[in-house]
Amino acid sequence: AQGQAHLAQQKRFISDAAHQLRTPLAGLKGQTELALQAAREPELQARLRRVHESALRSVRLVSQLLALARAEPESASAQGLEPVDLGELLQGLVAEWVPRALAVGADLGLDEASGGAPLRVLGVGLLLREAVANLIDNALRYAGPEATITVRLRGLGEQVLVEVEDDGPGIPPALRPRVFERFVRGAASGEGCGLGLAIVREIVQRHGGQVVLDEDTTVGCRLRVMLPRWVA
Repeated sequence: AQGQAHLAQQKRFISDAAHQLRTPLAGLKGQTELALQAAREPELQARLRRVHESALRSVRLVSQLLALARAEPESASAQGLEPVDLGELLQGLVAEWVPRALAVGADLGLDEASGGAPLRVLGVGLLLREAVANLIDNALRYAGPEATITVRLRGLGEQVLVEVEDDGPGIPPALRPRVFERFVRGAASGEGCGLGLAIVREIVQRHGGQVVLDEDTTVGCRLRVMLPRWVA
């Protein structure tokens, strides 16, 4: 019991610290953007760009820590559950991520086959959105430039399937067993904080589902999320 109380205290501290850091980091990000626009000397621009990139990584880390705190059992259970239309959620989410995909030369699209009936799950829309956003972000980071990334939605009986697939280099075999652990990062990128897929697993499990890495694919990476379908 004492150990659980200590762990809960640590989680609260991380969540509180992340909240406190979010505002000053957003300010730093904004100020470096303005400074970059005003800078004329190449050397100064290079230094400001490095500061700006560090600020972006810090903002991302804080966002991930907050998402992880929201996905913890005590936080997730306190948030109201409601029917979430995954078709609507994915349409809006993919549209938001298309500009970032275009910026790195990637082709991001949605393949939705609901058969005319809404595919709903009972859950927290904010958390489900965060889970799929992390899958898309993971694909954009590791699939490489000019990759094709597909977000797929299917109804499979009493389950709903959400897949994010890319045609990049895939996940190294040695890393696959640990891909959903916290702070595990792919070797190809130094930008990630190693929390994205751990957050996905936490959120999916809180919704009674499971997320797996499909190892049958020979090209790229395919992550599959299965969630219980909600029927009125």
